[in-house]
Amino acid sequence: MLDNRRVYRMSEAGSCPRVLSALRLGNEPVPESESQLRLLEHATKHERLVAETLEDEGYEIQREELCIECMRENIDRNGIHTEFTTPLIRLVGHLDGRIEADDKRFYPLEIKSLGRFTFDKFKREKFDSFPEYASQEACYLKSENSPGFYVVMSRDTGEMIKLAIPLDGKVAELKGFDLCKLPITADEVIDRLHLVELDVQEEKLSLGTYDE
Repeated sequence: MLDNRRVYRMSEAGSCPRVLSALRLGNEPVPESESQLRLLEHATKHERLVAETLEDEGYEIQREELCIECMRENIDRNGIHTEFTTPLIRLVGHLDGRIEADDKRFYPLEIKSLGRFTFDKFKREKFDSFPEYASQEACYLKSENSPGFYVVMSRDTGEMIKLAIPLDGKVAELKGFDLCKLPITADEVIDRLHLVELDVQEEKLSLGTYDE
């Protein structure tokens, strides 16, 4: 049976609803520049370095270089495939890995590598100033039905922030990781995406993030 549900990447789930609806209505996105592509490649290399550094510190990490599920759809993506569906949409994401916690179970691991000033802002304000990161992580945890872990590294200094992210009050404990709650739930993310889909059915743009 053909699944006609709209596919959203979990990494874009927290984007401005107006932008998402514009894309759904056929507006072409601005192509990524060469400098943006180089920056993405640079960040990906640093994220691998973070995983290797964590392993050197004694953490046990499971990683998958190439997504087998996406290969079946002729898509080249790295990471551990995770997804879930709702009546209107399909949300697809790729975990950077899974990390073993104190209870000897493996939990979702997300890694970000940031420039100095963005890292300093995240260090001060955590997810409150990074709604796209929060939305992505909320979707990952819902998809895995599990709390998880989040590591942010400064590309300039190598400093790392290690966070344990709860889900529905459940927390996985791991030495060196501090508790940090997300400012948004996956259900709130899903509700926003459903509104985008309903607006698109009426061929209209959704309200933007800062619209009244």
